[in-house]
Amino acid sequence: MSSPKKEDLPKVPSAMKDELATFDASKMKHTQTNEKNPLPSKEDVETEKVHSSLIQGVEGFQRDRLKSIETQEKICLPNAEDVVQERIQHDMLTGVVNFKRNSLKHTETLEKIVLPDQSDVHQEKMHQNLVEGVETFDKNALHHTLTQEKVILPDTEAPTQMESTRSAMLRSCLLCLGINNNKKQRRCMLQCCRRFVLTPVCAVAVIEKEKDQQKLLQGIESFDASKLKHAQTLEKNPLPTKEGKTHPI
Repeated sequence: MSSPKKEDLPKVPSAMKDELATFDASKMKHTQTNEKNPLPSKEDVETEKVHSSLIQGVEGFQRDRLKSIETQEKICLPNAEDVVQERIQHDMLTGVVNFKRNSLKHTETLEKIVLPDQSDVHQEKMHQNLVEGVETFDKNALHHTLTQEKVILPDTEAPTQMESTRSAMLRSCLLCLGINNNKKQRRCMLQCCRRFVLTPVCAVAVIEKEKDQQKLLQGIESFDASKLKHAQTLEKNPLPTKEGKTHPI
């Protein structure tokens, strides 16, 4: 390689040139260099010994101590199952390789189209008519209607009517029980009579409950808080005695 020319050398900035020219070496301080030589640890010494002994053993190995041996080749013969499987695989491969396409016969594919029966056609028509009716529905044909809220209140004359019907039903049940001798029918009639007697529907009780609830709500809404009296809360903190008993402060 040819040496670079002076023009190709990197140029030093002018500011750095001025600093180097005016540098005062007397301002530099003397320092001492501390050489640090870390000693190996116990583990490093042990690994070094093992490595050196291994290298020495390889270098000083004597081949004359080796004994000559003869290699014995053992050939494992296949059993009957292995022979049968190998024969089957061989026959299959030879059959695929020696297959004759000329022995194939020409066939025509028959496409079977299953037509829907009468019930399927009827269901399809109903579905189409329903969809068309929903899509083409005219909202202008609807008539405006007013919703009438009907609140059925219990009648005061209902208890007397219920009592009369109950007494008539009980009389008929008792007459049937006295006439009928069949055990199963008598049991069924007794159960009906018990249900009718134990679960009467009384309209007066419903009206009374409704009145009590209305009175309660009206009392809460019209409650006057100015009638309340001021009361002071007394906090009782019982302290234990020496005997383990407590007494109020």
